[in-house]
Amino acid sequence: MMYFNALLKGLATLPASDPDVRADLDARIAAQGIEALHQALIAVDPVAAARLHSTDTQRVQRAMEVYLLTGKTLTQHWQEQQQPELPFRVLSLALLPSDRAALHQRIKFTFRANA
Repeated sequence: MMYFNALLKGLATLPASDPDVRADLDARIAAQGIEALHQALIAVDPVAAARLHSTDTQRVQRAMEVYLLTGKTLTQHWQEQQQPELPFRVLSLALLPSDRAALHQRIKFTFRANA
């Protein structure tokens, strides 16, 4: 889905990861927990924080890192991104199983068989 959204909406220009900022955030997570960092994200970017689960360490940390590096929130970066003009018409299709429980059982079986 991420690649499909990137095709349709383009990608925001985000800064490269900064090892020093990342280390500071790692230390903050170790000392206070990821939920505390998520609370800090709510204070600066409530839209992105609402989209992210409070225990999603990688994404919460990246959202805070982008803010600390640029002074702009992820939400601001997304709003500023240029949507590409595609040379074709896009048709979105989805295949949805009639019984999601059966699908989940098949996925579970496949992972066990390949483990």
